[in-house]
Amino acid sequence: MLIQAILKLKTPLLGSQQTKERVRRFRKTESGQISVDPGQFLSNLGVAAEALEFDISTDLIRVPAGIKAPQINLYIRSWRDSSGLRKEDFECVRTGTVLTIPLLIMAGHENDPLPPTINELHEMLSFMGAWTGLSPWGSKFNYGRFEVQDVAKIESSERDTFNL
Repeated sequence: MLIQAILKLKTPLLGSQQTKERVRRFRKTESGQISVDPGQFLSNLGVAAEALEFDISTDLIRVPAGIKAPQINLYIRSWRDSSGLRKEDFECVRTGTVLTIPLLIMAGHENDPLPPTINELHEMLSFMGAWTGLSPWGSKFNYGRFEVQDVAKIESSERDTFNL
């Protein structure tokens, strides 16, 4: 089953790849999309499933290699530590940006745990958006947090117009 998740960022989504230019950039796919770390994404969904006490398998969920960002900006993160005021530059997708992520839910085998339903996936993504986010900086610094606007099955008539 092909699913479309529509997420609205509540905090900026930051790049993590260090560069010589001293700007942490997003890793990109060959088509220029922001790379998604499937291990981190599925691990975060697994944490959500466990916390919500869902008896499902996140192994049956597939994530795309990348997601389209309408615009990438520069974000300057500043903080104070024992050395004084510090700053670091990041590529970012701004708060309020709406991202659309396609997800593939595989059918399990007879004795496997069940795949999540659309409602369970919605709840898991909502938990992920509130607690871990999309960014490697989400758990510790609250970046990449989001709210779920919609999770819906992509009907066969829509598949031709939906860019995967």
